[in-house]
Amino acid sequence: MRAGLPTSHARRGSAFDYNIPAKLAEERSRVEKAEAAYAAETARWRTRPERRKAVKKAAE
Repeated sequence: MRAGLPTSHARRGSAFDYNIPAKLAEERSRVEKAEAAYAAETARWRTRPERRKAVKKAAE
């Protein structure tokens, strides 16, 4: 019954695109731009100063 039908075991999967150099280069450039944007955004962050600890009052 299956004579002449295409095989079902030798199909290219979704990971095949990672073997194409042009797609790899495109994805790498997008990631580099995103990393640069993240670095620029976080470079302006300032750390919050530590909160003062509550001082216990002496019992009278």
